[in-house]
Amino acid sequence: MLARGPYQIGFSTRNDKARAAIDASLDVINDTLEKGITSTEMRLTTDNLKNSFPMGFASNAGINGLLGMMNFYQLPNSYLMIMSNVLIK
Repeated sequence: MLARGPYQIGFSTRNDKARAAIDASLDVINDTLEKGITSTEMRLTTDNLKNSFPMGFASNAGINGLLGMMNFYQLPNSYLMIMSNVLIK
């Protein structure tokens, strides 16, 4: 099954605050869809990817997840090297 990549949001909150957290997340999603992102937001996202990408190799579970994602989206074996080079720039 080929599909577009997921849009994922993760956070933790108390049960009594869950609805407010979901509503705030949906507000951010809708705002992003309507207005796009700023250059500052793009830089912050890119920096986050650069800093978190190596952590995907910190455990067997992380490596397994990366390989599973590559298989699911039928990415080439060179994906990890390409992604590393893209993030360095």
